[in-house]
Amino acid sequence: MKRFFAAIALFAACAEPQIRYPIGEPASNCQKGTPKAILSKANPDILQTYFKPMTKSRSREVAHLRGRVKLSVFQLRCERVETVFIFELPRRPRRLDHTPSWYQRAALLLEAISDSSPARDGLQEMAQRLRRAAKAAPAFGAPLEMGEFQTLSLRVGENLKGTRTLVEIRYTLKV
Repeated sequence: MKRFFAAIALFAACAEPQIRYPIGEPASNCQKGTPKAILSKANPDILQTYFKPMTKSRSREVAHLRGRVKLSVFQLRCERVETVFIFELPRRPRRLDHTPSWYQRAALLLEAISDSSPARDGLQEMAQRLRRAAKAAPAFGAPLEMGEFQTLSLRVGENLKGTRTLVEIRYTLKV
């Protein structure tokens, strides 16, 4: 039953557009800078990567990692700065209820993509915060404070077919 609710929650999150502009805010008013690629082709764990700016303030980056892991990174730089990492792991989740191990796993995933990344320090800081959260094991989706105006959250579920595990890490800087 828990899997069913987790799948429904993940479906609801994925059914909406991942990133939207604030209501009434046209793209031309966004003044937070242009998103840049986070991943590095020099990283040995990244087999293939593709960065696509969608507008001046939104982008999508897709990568294929070792172990048949797919990563999508969405960035929004408008009223807030938001980066969403969605890792698709090749197998269905064995235990969604064991939150400490998922926080540890999410930290390992961020560390794996940080090698040679222009955002290395930020990725490692997020990984450390997830590792500290593993001890307290907060509920999935709970905001983890990372400093003034910064939050990080983790959600884990399975895809609609039930064949892959989805790990979503969301970083938000409210300005």
